[in-house]
Amino acid sequence: VPNPSARNLKITDSNTIAVVIKGITNPFFYPIIGEFQRLLQKEGYNFLLSSVNEHDNEYTSARLLAIEKNLSGLIFMGGHLAASVHELDNIRCPYVMCTVDLSHNDRVQTLNYVSVDDVAESARMTRYLLELGHRRLVFLTTPDGKHSVSNLREQGFRQALESFPAQVQAEVIRVAESNYYYSYGSGYEAMRKLLEERRDFTAVYAISDTLAIGALKALHEAGLRVPEDCSLAGFDGIDLCLYSNPTLTSLAQPAEAMAAYTVELLCNLLKGKVKHGHKVFAGELIPRDSTRSIL
Repeated sequence: VPNPSARNLKITDSNTIAVVIKGITNPFFYPIIGEFQRLLQKEGYNFLLSSVNEHDNEYTSARLLAIEKNLSGLIFMGGHLAASVHELDNIRCPYVMCTVDLSHNDRVQTLNYVSVDDVAESARMTRYLLELGHRRLVFLTTPDGKHSVSNLREQGFRQALESFPAQVQAEVIRVAESNYYYSYGSGYEAMRKLLEERRDFTAVYAISDTLAIGALKALHEAGLRVPEDCSLAGFDGIDLCLYSNPTLTSLAQPAEAMAAYTVELLCNLLKGKVKHGHKVFAGELIPRDSTRSIL
């Protein structure tokens, strides 16, 4: 006869950390997920991966998952936070947001997150293109969201334009609504439609490498040469940047370092060593063959 007490003890001792990810098709997340699994298992935790659609509320999914699996802790990943920061207070276990920049939130000191400064790094990429002489820019992004990475990177884009002394023509192009905003296909379709409208531009800055590489295919099909006819830049620093033709200029995020600090912070939260914690990493702007000066 099964012992109910023993069964309950087993449930209580799940010792499981779940990673709740929004945008699982984005290859930028692949090495981070791999590091999470390796580091958490090294710390003695079970690893659970849960995917959430772009339009879903990750808080609702995480809250239910925490109850069902009796989780020890949670890691959130993704480019758009549908939940409010107040909802996160009600999650029953410690959590860390990874790749979600909350440094511009009013409650920054009470939130647990690891990210780059999306506003500052996006402004840096924009200034780089402006310094190359580009004055007609396209900013390729996803549908707007108050707490989204796309919103923060657009803020950085606009800040760089506003502080630049010369006049600049800029257009913001958003990919179509879908369950996979950061896909190659989304970038391809958005750029294809833009080219059909025969807009005039000399550089495209996409908020992710996946969107940029999708846009690259559309530019090639339209007979445009990159970077001779149009410079192209992305954000994230995925491995495919090295193998696209031409190789892609990108603002690289330190994926492995961010993953390591996320696990360290979560473990410290679980052990009661800290109540809150966060770290903002610096990105690295890596110029490659897809951009050129037109001065």
